[in-house]
Amino acid sequence: MNNNPIFVKIVQIIILSCASCWLLACGGGTDGNKLLGDDSANNIIVIGDQTVVDLKKITLSNVTLEQNVCVAIYEAVAGNASSMSNKVIGDKTLTAGQYNNEIIELDREILDGEMLFAQMHEGSCKGDDGVIETSSVVISQNSVAAVGFKIERSTVPYVQAENQEAANLYQIDVEKVIAESSAWLVAHYFDSQAADNLGGIAGYQLVDSGHSSDVSIFLNYGLEDGDEIVIALYENAFVTADEDFNDAEDILVSNSISETLSIKVSPIFGKSACDDCIHFSIKSLGYNAYEWSGDATARKKILTQSGSLGDETIRFSVGDRVEIINPETFLHPFALYGDNNTVLLSQASNSVGSFEDDVDVNWTNVNGIMTFTVTQELADVLTRYLCTSHRVMTGSIEISN
Repeated sequence: MNNNPIFVKIVQIIILSCASCWLLACGGGTDGNKLLGDDSANNIIVIGDQTVVDLKKITLSNVTLEQNVCVAIYEAVAGNASSMSNKVIGDKTLTAGQYNNEIIELDREILDGEMLFAQMHEGSCKGDDGVIETSSVVISQNSVAAVGFKIERSTVPYVQAENQEAANLYQIDVEKVIAESSAWLVAHYFDSQAADNLGGIAGYQLVDSGHSSDVSIFLNYGLEDGDEIVIALYENAFVTADEDFNDAEDILVSNSISETLSIKVSPIFGKSACDDCIHFSIKSLGYNAYEWSGDATARKKILTQSGSLGDETIRFSVGDRVEIINPETFLHPFALYGDNNTVLLSQASNSVGSFEDDVDVNWTNVNGIMTFTVTQELADVLTRYLCTSHRVMTGSIEISN
């Protein structure tokens, strides 16, 4: 064995350098935990390989700091997962102290199996203007400036939804869904007497396997203030071209039920936008008809047909200033039509009525509330109303002078 001091020193340097390179490339540590920091100053961060539900967050397991630092998260070099790039995808300023399970938010979703790198910089992170930057002085340990860690996407079925104020009475928004295969995301009314509190079905939406964010469930019936909703995930048992949810066949996925959501209906609905108007309100009867109601003057203009359900004939007079409140605009956009299938006024985003720019008609359509004046010119051609999405929802318009 060569005991030459110079030779020994060279070997030590080689071993230390190799260990440092391995720690930077592979993450180092044991059981997936990596140590980053300066022991002498007690600025230490422990981070590990992670399986994540939220694809835009990573977690620092433990943090001990004697000074303020900026923790920056870097991408790997494209095509070389063992090397750190100079692309920062998230950072966070941490003040002196101790932390457990500290979250750093990222500016993009994590890829499955992706390698990321953590690095500490002295001082605070820059970027108050929205641009992610970091301070320049790196805190290192034994010449190791960064540690790598691997991210995998969770495959455990999961549903996350929050209490919400309904701006659309026919839609519930779900923040996060994880499904192992094609699945149905089903909104149930809360029922304390039912199994898993899953009462009647309000609506459902098909989701693909994997992670889905910001999923909207479109409902069969309008939400009411104070409704309580529970979201659950069901296996899609029969994948066909005309598939539809069937609670007798599609199987509830265990441990995939959300917390109970409380619904608050936005106060804009039902709020009059016009003091001088005749006030009507409409709602759907399934997908078959509109049901009309209104103030005392409006009710006199609703001509219910004997034996019919909804889709009443409505009588307008020339000069009427009319307001129609339709809280279901998204699902059942309302329109006034003339002969030859001519659109006169429409709530639908994909059609424009020929009278919508008429100064005397003075058409407005804001937050589901439409207003217009029945001019002689409009009255001469106006014959019916309908839902532009479900044309069986239609009725006649009569004009009286």
